[in-house]
Amino acid sequence: MENYTFTGIIGDDATAVKTKNSIAINFDVAINKSYKNKETNEYVKVTKWVHCTKWAQSEAAVLLLKKGLVVLVDGEPTSKHYVDSNGEVKDTISVNVQRFEVFERRATQTEEVENENN
Repeated sequence: MENYTFTGIIGDDATAVKTKNSIAINFDVAINKSYKNKETNEYVKVTKWVHCTKWAQSEAAVLLLKKGLVVLVDGEPTSKHYVDSNGEVKDTISVNVQRFEVFERRATQTEEVENENN
């Protein structure tokens, strides 16, 4: 099993979906990366979104996973390909979360605005 460990900003409050035997806690995490474009000499910021699902016996995690908080996630990744309405092939990343850690720090106002725009 391959694990994916990353830190990012929670995009919206987590939601819970009850199944017969457990509860799926769903949340999306923005991973921000920046680099300097060698041709234009400008910094470029790229945001990748990862959909996360934590299977649990209670909804307690929903209270912890709030929009704007920084979270460390560790879990098994899966990827899917789809064609968007413009005919472009897109990739999505999902993670079946094994563990997570929420940090006290909230995203800055600039980070939140940029996440809303993506």
